[in-house]
Amino acid sequence: MFFSVITVVLNDLEHLKITMENVKKQSYQDYEYIIIDGGSEDGTVEYLKDLSEKDDRIRYISEKDDGIYNAMNKGIALAEGQYILFLGAGDLLYHKDVFSDIVKYDKYDVIYGYGFFSSGKSKGKKIGTKLGLWKFFTDQVAAHQAVYVKTSVMRKYGFQEKYKVLADQDALMHMYKDGCTFKYINKPLCFYDGLGFSANEAFLKQGVLDRVNMLKDYYPILYKLRIFGHWILTGKKYSSEDN
Repeated sequence: MFFSVITVVLNDLEHLKITMENVKKQSYQDYEYIIIDGGSEDGTVEYLKDLSEKDDRIRYISEKDDGIYNAMNKGIALAEGQYILFLGAGDLLYHKDVFSDIVKYDKYDVIYGYGFFSSGKSKGKKIGTKLGLWKFFTDQVAAHQAVYVKTSVMRKYGFQEKYKVLADQDALMHMYKDGCTFKYINKPLCFYDGLGFSANEAFLKQGVLDRVNMLKDYYPILYKLRIFGHWILTGKKYSSEDN
């Protein structure tokens, strides 16, 4: 398969169905669909069992996990396609020819674009940007629903599970720092469900802390500038309690 589409889900059958039906409508059909279920009790397992018996491109596991990125790492281990795409339950591809557009750029390690929030308080707003040092420094991100990574590259880096909300951005920053090849497509590729776990204040605060720690790991000079800027703006030394 060219694509391995991976969805992590827990007791959200309604939105899972919407996402899977959306992917099914793609004009380019060379993909597999892997669902990592966290032990749902809402009929998700029965639904997936039925689908997988009818379509051998669909595979799933259902077991407890240690969080969303732990589950996503399980998906990486199972992927057999050339590129991996992560879609959350409720996320949608922007139009029926997204996969056809991505296939054209298969010489790159990472192919990405941007998307729009489809729900929540940010509904209609753009999410995702062309990545670079300034974007990393200013906390701008690429929406993982619009990011396609070679499976071999994704296996090498994976997700650091110490980051509870931005491990996907950490992986991209690490790949960028190591010189992986990136191709930005200046087109919308997805609709992002803004009602997921990332739609709360605790996520936003933890995300700022995660981003600072990523800078410390990969770009120490930018990290020091960030800390200095915090001191200039607040008059206080940076600490985790400030986030």
